[in-house]
Amino acid sequence: MSTIEIILRGWDVLLRSYEWYVVAPLKSSILATALQAAIMVGIVSGVVGSLVVVRGLSFFSDALA
Repeated sequence: MSTIEIILRGWDVLLRSYEWYVVAPLKSSILATALQAAIMVGIVSGVVGSLVVVRGLSFFSDALA
């Protein structure tokens, strides 16, 4: 087996495992929806957190918690 064949075989294994671990779970609508919700919550939390810090509303955020 040549070096090129070994490298190509390794890439084939990596791409197959990538498809199995990353692409296959996203085919499920429940997991895709959960991922979208998690991304949206992360974005909104970042924006709200920045506004709280900029406006000095730390006591307001304590009241929400």
